[in-house]
Amino acid sequence: APRDLIGGRHQQILASCLNEARARLDVAAAMKLDAELMKWLRFEIQTCYDKDQRDRISTLGSQSSFPESLLFEVLRSVRSWKATLVNTLGARSTLSESAIKFLIGALKDKHAYVRKSAAAALGKQSTLSELALQSLIDALKDEDYFVRSSAAE
Repeated sequence: APRDLIGGRHQQILASCLNEARARLDVAAAMKLDAELMKWLRFEIQTCYDKDQRDRISTLGSQSSFPESLLFEVLRSVRSWKATLVNTLGARSTLSESAIKFLIGALKDKHAYVRKSAAAALGKQSTLSELALQSLIDALKDEDYFVRSSAAE
């Protein structure tokens, strides 16, 4: 477990502070803080969730102040958490272009629950590119009812 006596709430505050102060920190300090946040993200997902993570959302990762790049770093190292991370991105009010592109790719995932979550996450965004809109329209033709339903919403 990560070394911190206060816990997850402290990490949310730390992520917010890091987000505001990142430009003023030296690279080594920012990397050290990112590493601590990664430990907490992994700890939260491993500890709080069982193996079926289809509808799970990381509380820490869903915070807009939590670095999106760290979510992608976790995804690269632990592919089995893809559904959780797609849901976590979907819980954010705004997403970067790289997150949108990732979700567009997730609409083609072999697992229907990942496609459903990706469609729901894209549907929550207030503005989408033509490519994202077309991808959602294409998802209306998915073989899975729940994917089509999420794309329609």
